[in-house]
Amino acid sequence: MRAVGISALASRLASGKMRRKDSFALKSVGGDYLLVPLGAEVKARNGLVTLNATAAYLWGLLAADRSLEDLTAAAAAQFDLIPSRAAADVRSFVELMSDAGLIEP
Repeated sequence: MRAVGISALASRLASGKMRRKDSFALKSVGGDYLLVPLGAEVKARNGLVTLNATAAYLWGLLAADRSLEDLTAAAAAQFDLIPSRAAADVRSFVELMSDAGLIEP
């Protein structure tokens, strides 16, 4: 069963740390941010993942273990967002990345 507004994996991550999978590289091409699958992920995926500037920033932070709170505070500071807006944006990002299998606990 899916929680309202957040995936099951994102729910588990809400109380702990997460990090991005190492099998993707972030590339900036012509002002766009792309996640490019590497190694075995090339066969498992059919295409690239496009990120906006906020998502690319959060992806960069996930090179190390981070909590939702860590990401929210960083996004609020970097993009001058009110905390509730930053929290909503980060939760959306985590849900999408979790559902796509791009981040892990």
